[in-house]
Amino acid sequence: MKLKLIVLLIVFCFSRPIQAQDFKVSDIVTFKVPVAVGNVEVASFAKNDTNSLYLEPNIKFYIIDFNDKKDSVKLRAVDFKSIRKDKKEKLKQSKGTLKSELYENKVYQISYKDLVSYGKIFVPKDKISVGLLTLPFKARPQEEFAFDTEFNLNSTLNILFSGQKNVSWYYQFGAGVGSVNLNTSNARGLSDTEAQDVSILTFFNGVMIEYKKIQIGLYAGVDHINNQKNYDWNSNGNIWLGFGIGYNLFKLSSPDAENSDD
Repeated sequence: MKLKLIVLLIVFCFSRPIQAQDFKVSDIVTFKVPVAVGNVEVASFAKNDTNSLYLEPNIKFYIIDFNDKKDSVKLRAVDFKSIRKDKKEKLKQSKGTLKSELYENKVYQISYKDLVSYGKIFVPKDKISVGLLTLPFKARPQEEFAFDTEFNLNSTLNILFSGQKNVSWYYQFGAGVGSVNLNTSNARGLSDTEAQDVSILTFFNGVMIEYKKIQIGLYAGVDHINNQKNYDWNSNGNIWLGFGIGYNLFKLSSPDAENSDD
């Protein structure tokens, strides 16, 4: 029954059809290729130097307006990171005009067709976050791949290494508590008819995919019981392999949505 529930959860989270991007005002977008500019509005205090009739790839822009026919769109560059004056001068000497000087305080008009064809919505990701994880089962290869399905609850530290709009990949490591059933087949100090659930402390790491805060991953770790001297559990400290389901609770680092001159 537990395995069926797990399969249903996976299907629900990951079998939803991928929808086309729905661009709206205030979205942040980037482009995969240079995109032609139809018109540029320059603020009175800005340098009147667009330098190019194309928007460069990987620069982040806010969508600020669509025209009535929705065949063109206006964009404004996301603010650039502040840099020290001496570093700024060095960058200008090596690169010439800085991207911040080219793009800030200007409004660009491009075709809606180009936005749909070459643009993608940029969603800042939490680089480091904390979550909760349960491991429905653990496989212990030392015991001919015996499986444990006892209760456990773990806290995780999640480190982002790849991500798109709603899907992110994280490296995780964590610790938690749970229980394991001891009997004469896996421990000593018990009579033939005796079995006992004992507490375990778990340490693990693994790779996890997250979809809208729901997490599913593969893990490896070790378990320790607090009275190994009495029971001599044969899996104490041995590697297990497991499958986990978790939830992203909160972030520890702010996502970065700024542009950079580097």
